[in-house]
Amino acid sequence: KEYSKYNKPIILNKKEEDKVVKKEEIIDSVVAKEKLFLGYKIPRKKINKYNDINLKCYTDIILNNNFSVISDFNDYLIQNDLIDDLYYMPFIDKDHIVIIFEISTSYPKKLIKLISDKMKNLEISDSDFERKRKNLLVGNILDFEDPNEVNSIIRGDLIKYEKLLII
Repeated sequence: KEYSKYNKPIILNKKEEDKVVKKEEIIDSVVAKEKLFLGYKIPRKKINKYNDINLKCYTDIILNNNFSVISDFNDYLIQNDLIDDLYYMPFIDKDHIVIIFEISTSYPKKLIKLISDKMKNLEISDSDFERKRKNLLVGNILDFEDPNEVNSIIRGDLIKYEKLLII
């Protein structure tokens, strides 16, 4: 089989501004339940003492403790019928930490306030941190039992970081 010449993609390393370009956008649509996407853009220069791997791990652990399906905050939101579900996705790049929340809710304005307040008061005990650190480590080790997951990790790291961050 003959293969065509590989064209290496051009990677644009534009400096991302710290300010948010678009503060809010409302899209009207016919849906049973509203979706709220809420994003946070945190400049890395405020916490630049951590490398990408450590920062990703710390971010995952702290967000998991405060927003996962087993967190007290998530339980409060569900028990008070404020959400159907809440997902979060952290992204680490060279200039920023970006955290995106995706929430099914009938109360988007109330959720923006609650999550904003929670983001200003993130918490984790030493014992919870250590337990979640071990859990993250085990999860990463188990990921390597699945070749498709390994492929996904390698591709993701190369696309996002231009290097392997395998932990």
